[in-house]
Amino acid sequence: MVDATSSRILVMLLLLPARSWAAKSRGSPEELALADVGDLATYHEELGKLNNQFDEALRPTVLSEVFKRKHGGQFFCVQLEAGASLGATLNTWFAGMALMRLESPGVKFYLDWLGAPSAPNPYVCGSSVSAREALRSLFTPELLPLGVEPGRGWHEGSADCLHMDLSMMGTLGRKYSGVFRTWVRAEPDATERKLRLRTVRRAMLEATCPVAYGMWRALRPEVRAESRRILAAELSSPAEPFVALHVRGGDMTDEDRADAERGSDRSMGRGMAQLLAEHPGARNRTCFILGDDPELADKVRVKAVEVLGCKAVVVRATLAHDAESFAARPLEYRCDTAQQVLVDLDIMGQATFFVGAMVSHVAVTAFWLRSCVYRHDMHTLVDADGISDWHMWF
Repeated sequence: MVDATSSRILVMLLLLPARSWAAKSRGSPEELALADVGDLATYHEELGKLNNQFDEALRPTVLSEVFKRKHGGQFFCVQLEAGASLGATLNTWFAGMALMRLESPGVKFYLDWLGAPSAPNPYVCGSSVSAREALRSLFTPELLPLGVEPGRGWHEGSADCLHMDLSMMGTLGRKYSGVFRTWVRAEPDATERKLRLRTVRRAMLEATCPVAYGMWRALRPEVRAESRRILAAELSSPAEPFVALHVRGGDMTDEDRADAERGSDRSMGRGMAQLLAEHPGARNRTCFILGDDPELADKVRVKAVEVLGCKAVVVRATLAHDAESFAARPLEYRCDTAQQVLVDLDIMGQATFFVGAMVSHVAVTAFWLRSCVYRHDMHTLVDADGISDWHMWF
């Protein structure tokens, strides 16, 4: 039996209208998400049957249950605070804004790139800057999606505004993920369970893609220019297929002791082997290796040549996974690293094939970019940790 909160959320997800959010795209998010479904008319008929399982007049939604702060049944505004991890900030902002708009379509977001006074964002370029100018170093504020602004635009103590740091956003994501997981796994019939999983995937793409696309459109043009320069130096043409490999080392193995191989060159090797089995066209390509652990990056380079037979290029592997030591680095180093991470993400988004450990927020952010901005088939991404239910990643 699906509980009332789960039912209400899935009603909202299932009733999402199809959106045309990117001009000249290669198919809508729905079409991409349902590429392996078959006859869409039959699928939509099945969705209609699912809709009828739920009662729309149900008890509180996830947001009201977690935060208990409503204003006329809707949230008026939300201030999202950046954190010590650039990947975590972008991933939780993409998915968090999407999920909150499901419950309050008219909500306005204020992006505070400066971070909390007690824990300032180490990726800020410049000192003594406003929240707007802090964001401007990496994005063009005027190009942000409608309803999204930089700065601390909320009123302190306002009952109709939420202030959310990355920890609260993570709680929100895990809450939704639990709802999705429960709903999918509660179906005993394997065929129906697969249909439910596709429904969740479709809904998450439809909710998140407008946010991810809009945010990436606002990326500073210098970032995209640098990613194009790196690719052009190694590829014969912009249309040449290539592979991106993201390495996440350092403290990640210690953070998840349940699997000592997480983020290791062994898990990446298995991921590359899976990619090759599913996509033989990934063999003998140029492989761009990006990440935060120079030693692991070199091991993955050797493994990429062995498994994929590729020309392996380590773009960079900036040691930035230790937030405390990174924050102590000079301002210029931190600013350069912030721009480098965004360049890396743009390369991962453009890659024809991608292997990464989805335990990393950077890799999940790359997933959103690949699906929503560069419109790659989601099956061209392989999680080196073997987690296939990608809606569980955030």
